Amino acid sequence: MMALAFIEVPFFSIAAVVADAVAKASGVRILGFDTSGNEEIVIRAAGGVADLSAAMDAAADCATKLGVKCLSTRLARPDPAFGDLYSAPNAINPLYGGRDQFLPTD
Repeated sequence: MMALAFIEVPFFSIAAVVADAVAKASGVRILGFDTSGNEEIVIRAAGGVADLSAAMDAAADCATKLGVKCLSTRLARPDPAFGDLYSAPNAINPLYGGRDQFLPTD
């Protein structure tokens, strides 16, 4: 299983710019965007540990240039129970950055 990273920034437009910088700066795969419940957007990414470290650095640099804070964490060896995160659909509607009412919920 690949390592996972979670990068949290405010606003969908900023998340899109940060995700673009992350993808260009490293060999990670962007898995999707989710809301964190506090008006923040979480970018989910997967890749090798070194690639995710570079991705997190790129995210922090990009967010700083945009004038916002960036929180990030990496799971180098995630438990197999995290496997669903690789295939989970996006939980937000990219048109307005809010919860997508058309996605099925539990």
